[in-house]
Amino acid sequence: MQLAKDSARGQWVEDAVMAIIVLADPGEPDHGLDGGRAVQNMQLAAWIFGVGSGLFTILNEDAMRRDFKVPRKMHIAAVVVFGYPERKISGEKKNRKPLSETVHLNEYGCGFDSKSLG
Repeated sequence: MQLAKDSARGQWVEDAVMAIIVLADPGEPDHGLDGGRAVQNMQLAAWIFGVGSGLFTILNEDAMRRDFKVPRKMHIAAVVVFGYPERKISGEKKNRKPLSETVHLNEYGCGFDSKSLG
């Protein structure tokens, strides 16, 4: 698959069922945010149907533009890759950091917890 060859770190895309190159128009306000929203919505929609996804943003831009005829005026925001997981997807609980370590209240370093809301 040409997309795998044009990727700096996404060679794993070669085994994917489908991949989408997400483009954003840098002339539009918030184009980066819009690209991220598009990626998130595609991934959430796929998850509902048991389709897994991943993305990569480190790529050989010149090769991708040439091979997929991406115009210079468009920004390549990401490549979203879809496929069927080898094991069943479940809603198993992840071992995540507590909110107090990742969310800050009013300023960085002021950890958030439910007691902070009063």
